[in-house]
Amino acid sequence: MTGTTLAPATALCGRSIRAILAERHFYQGEGTETIEIWIDADGLDGLSLTGSPSGWGLVVGHIYPKSLDLGQYGEVRVLDLSDELGIGSSRRKVERVLAVQSDESTEPFGLALVFGPASILHVLNRDDELVLVEGEVPELAQATYRDLCRLESPR
Repeated sequence: MTGTTLAPATALCGRSIRAILAERHFYQGEGTETIEIWIDADGLDGLSLTGSPSGWGLVVGHIYPKSLDLGQYGEVRVLDLSDELGIGSSRRKVERVLAVQSDESTEPFGLALVFGPASILHVLNRDDELVLVEGEVPELAQATYRDLCRLESPR
């Protein structure tokens, strides 16, 4: 059974992104890993992206991120990454959503959100940690990209 569920991400096509939040683990004041990414889009209740139980894939669902005190093990904080990613004021519209897959696995390990010809945002599960990368990712040159949805061009 695969741990990757990407189908809900197709709902992002044609929608403007309002915010991107990250649920991040902090230990002794240092951010150690991103646990969940939350994407808030117009007309959508929002989507959560987490690593799959297998440690390789990506799961898309609807779990809103929350802060949590973990006592001696640190804390989980929710951070708004919208301004850092240029999302907040621009309200960029998603034109395509692609699954990102390696030749080494049949399970996709990431999503690519395409906002236009020169604007792409990757959400990748790397070694059990979620990573956001803007633009092209050189180490993904051998990866396979598969369309999950695409806006049709006006004719």
